[in-house]
Amino acid sequence: MKTEKEFIVFCRFSAIAKRVVNTSNLDQAKQIVESDESLKFDEIVRLTEPCKVDEVLLLKSNDSEMDYNEYVEYKSWGSE
Repeated sequence: MKTEKEFIVFCRFSAIAKRVVNTSNLDQAKQIVESDESLKFDEIVRLTEPCKVDEVLLLKSNDSEMDYNEYVEYKSWGSE
């Protein structure tokens, strides 16, 4: 009998996002959004491509040992 395991998955994705910016003109609004690294969006509208998994960690398992058929992939953040 297989038991559930808890994994942490880190991934990268491209998305269409919405953000409201209060400024006096369009060029300034574009500059603020493009230069801001805070990642504060009002809404993520949709993903534009599938997620690319960077790293997978086994967080918690009820088994005393891992299933030999199970593969957990570990990649460094700069591997791609």
